[in-house]
Amino acid sequence: MNKNFLLLIILFTANFIYAQDFNAGLRLGVCGSQVNGDRLSGFDKAGIVVGAYVNRKLSDLISLQMEIVYIQKGSRKPTDINNTFYRLRVNYIEVPVLIFFH
Repeated sequence: MNKNFLLLIILFTANFIYAQDFNAGLRLGVCGSQVNGDRLSGFDKAGIVVGAYVNRKLSDLISLQMEIVYIQKGSRKPTDINNTFYRLRVNYIEVPVLIFFH
């Protein structure tokens, strides 16, 4: 009887409980990158950016956001010898934590 009464109280108060108050979303895009020290200039290698984020409002002025993002970066340049290419491909997984002031 005591367990049923507790379950009844939880069901009636569930409309007033806000335990998960956050926003989530996906991120998809293209990244142009340049590598320092490879003696090439310009943003010649395009890569993809794929990720997800979770955002939570802490107060009226501050919100906190955490992301996990996969980014392809690198450099690319055709060479004149044997029609070969110089290509540097680097894959990153970044986990930035952002604080927004509104």
